[in-house]
Amino acid sequence: MSTCPALTTSEAAFAAGHQPPASLPVQVQASPLVREFAILRSKALPLVFAIAPFRQCQFLIRRLNAEVAQCVYLLVGEVDDQPVAREGRTGGPIARFGIHLSNPEFQHFTDVAVIAGPRLTESAVKALECLVARQIAAVGAVRHQSKGAELVNVSAGAWNSALDAFLFFRYAARTMGINFLEPHSPQHPAAFWNCASGIRDRWAPGAFEFRKALIAKKSPISGPRLELIRGDYLAIAERRGGTYWLLAGSEIRATPVSSARKSDWTARHDLISAGRGTEVRGYPDRLELLVDLEVGYSLDKLTKFVFGSAGGPNHWRPLEPIPSATTQSGPVPTV
Repeated sequence: MSTCPALTTSEAAFAAGHQPPASLPVQVQASPLVREFAILRSKALPLVFAIAPFRQCQFLIRRLNAEVAQCVYLLVGEVDDQPVAREGRTGGPIARFGIHLSNPEFQHFTDVAVIAGPRLTESAVKALECLVARQIAAVGAVRHQSKGAELVNVSAGAWNSALDAFLFFRYAARTMGINFLEPHSPQHPAAFWNCASGIRDRWAPGAFEFRKALIAKKSPISGPRLELIRGDYLAIAERRGGTYWLLAGSEIRATPVSSARKSDWTARHDLISAGRGTEVRGYPDRLELLVDLEVGYSLDKLTKFVFGSAGGPNHWRPLEPIPSATTQSGPVPTV
């Protein structure tokens, strides 16, 4: 684990020189029982962040009175002198950590960071784990030892609770010396303020449905439409003759899985270089189409293109598109 000295007030900058927001002050509480423990409590939110040696993780959970709490955790360590990290979530941390401690594949982890609090419902921790996994992969500063972010279907309220916890988690982690969650550039889609505003905007009341209607409104009606929605992804396809088109504003997975087709990898690079696609603020795992895009003749090709998957051990679960009831239209350029 990367370590750094305690930050002074004037030095409490992380993520490319940004000052942390005033709503996220913390109180640092060192455990009198174990010197290595550090517990940070948010003054603004009912959240607690703690870090301890991995071998003492169960003791730390008891210290937090979080034996049956919903929490998200981050395991850090080294393999072949390279830093590694793995995120997880659980509603029974004592039992979960007991399993991890006895697993030989987890012996290289040296430290564990935990966030818990009464606002973290089961749905909220699903979303929070997703955000942490995306962040690790997007920054790319450590070897990511998990299968990556799960696409979870939870309410707007759960996403907003997860975002509050995610921002505190990042500030607390940086304060305690975990530096691999922050990109160097403030323009990066996963930079602190991009996440804070981009994710919040998407889950404002009615925003998701409004965005879906806006995507459909920009396109002329020329055929039946299908919605490809999983987790917080949103894509709308239209069948024109025998071909499927993705409408401008739809999102696709930015980085295909290892087993995806080569054409789906190159297509993403071509979209960016040609100005037909752009990164999404707060969502480093996807690209937004700026124009309607012809994809192919089959549903199989359509879904594999959107989610960057293919047959093999690392493919995503099959997605069944659903008919779209949205019928508004307007002009948009096509390619």
